[in-house]
Parts: sequence; structure tokens; C-alpha cells
Amino acid sequence: MSAATAHGLRVLDPPSALHVSVGAHDSRFRRASDGRGRIRPSLAASIALHWDERGPAGDALPPIATVLEQVIDCLPPVAALCVIDSARESLPWSEVPPRLDDASFDAMLGRLSRRGFAIASRSSTLSQAVGETIARERLRQAGIAAKPQAALPGGYFADLLIGERLVVECEGYSAHGDEQSFERDRERKAFLRACGYLVLDFSHRQIVADWPSVLSTIHLVMRRGQHRA
Repeated sequence: MSAATAHGLRVLDPPSALHVSVGAHDSRFRRASDGRGRIRPSLAASIALHWDERGPAGDALPPIATVLEQVIDCLPPVAALCVIDSARESLPWSEVPPRLDDASFDAMLGRLSRRGFAIASRSSTLSQAVGETIARERLRQAGIAAKPQAALPGGYFADLLIGERLVVECEGYSAHGDEQSFERDRERKAFLRACGYLVLDFSHRQIVADWPSVLSTIHLVMRRGQHRA
């Protein structure tokens, strides 16, 4: 989504079209053949228009809540969740405020359709990567509860915690961009294993493109009861 990217939000896949928020009465996009006095939602395959009574003035970027409402309308549920999680991100160890605060999120929920509400209400403030959002949602669909950014001994956090002992890590390629970061991650995981946690590492590619294998591994561990204390 073009505006989502402009707001700095995480998007699962690059948009295949330019998405433009347009005021509902913007005369620049009207045509005589349209009985309502405006064109259909898409000018062409490469452009998608979003008609909005609260449309932006001039060339202004639409408000983030408006962008999220359009994302929910356009994208599959999991992809929309990735964007919403990004907007709401508020991590326990970070002082960076979320792009969309709780009051604005609650107000947005009140404007959504039943489908949109069902999607947005599954979002979390505790996701810091697309892979984490996708894994959490797909585990939910599989009937597995996973706690995001669960506090662990040593002041550490798990991307996702299943039960009391199964830590699921969602690793992006840029997660350890330098030697120090890599070493800290090795130290962290060694400590958690010494504390009795089972740590499963999955790459972004595995989570996005090879989910059945990821889920099969998690099921195997759970059948052995290794997620329990």
C-alpha cells in the first residue's frame, strides 16, 4: 500500500498498484458516464482509488487510521494484520510511541465493518516484524496460543512463547546486521536453553513461504510435551 509505506509501516508485499486516497467529491476524477458523477474505484490496473468523505486536502498524506481502514479493505487478513501491528507497535523496552495510539485505534474499530473489526481486533502492539505477525496469526488459526514478546529470565523476551517453555524466534535476514548483535543473540539463546527453554529458530522465508514445515515442527515438539514446564 503506497500510503502505508509512506507512513513507514511494514508491508508484507510491495503494492502491485499505486493506491491513492481521494476526497469523495473530488471533481478531477469525475466523468459523465458515471451516474454518481465519479469514476469506479480503479482508473487502471496500475492505480487504485480510495474514495473517502474525509479525503486529504491537496497532496496531504491521509491520516494513518484512514490508511489502515483502506488496507483492511484491500488486503488479505494476514497481510492487513502486518500493517496494523506495525502501526500499533509499542514494545516493553522501547520509549518510541506507537504511530497509532490506543484511543485512535479504538475509534477506528468503531468505524469498521464486521469483517474489518474481526481482523483489526486480532492485532497486537507487541509485534516488531512481519514474520512475528504472520506466525502468531497462523498459530492462532491452528488452535495454538502464542504469547508475543513474553518476558523471560535474564531480562530477555521471546518473539513468541508457546506454553511455558517453547520459544519461537522469527528471524529476519537483517536481525543481526553486525558481529556484536550476532554474539548477543548467541549469548541470549544459550542462556535460555540453560534455563530449560526449547528455542526454535525460523527464518522470515520459512514463515512466509514454507509454513506447513514450520507448523509441523512445532506440532512435533508439542506432541512430546516439550512446551510445558
